[in-house]
Amino acid sequence: MLANHLSDRIESGELPENRPPPSKCRLAYEYEVSIGTVRHAIRILRDRGLIIPVPGKGFQVRTRQKFGANG
Repeated sequence: MLANHLSDRIESGELPENRPPPSKCRLAYEYEVSIGTVRHAIRILRDRGLIIPVPGKGFQVRTRQKFGANG
């Protein structure tokens, strides 16, 4: 599942905290999936508290200290 793979990348530090994850288009290309699949994965990551919405900018990876509180 794409969300699990991205979650692993976030938790390992491969996707740095306080930075946006790769764009939806880039993720779709990288994983050879549809934009809809990427959107679904982003929703799951948001629900798990691994990424947070940033008004007018999209999402960013949440800081590690906050992972335990929401995950």
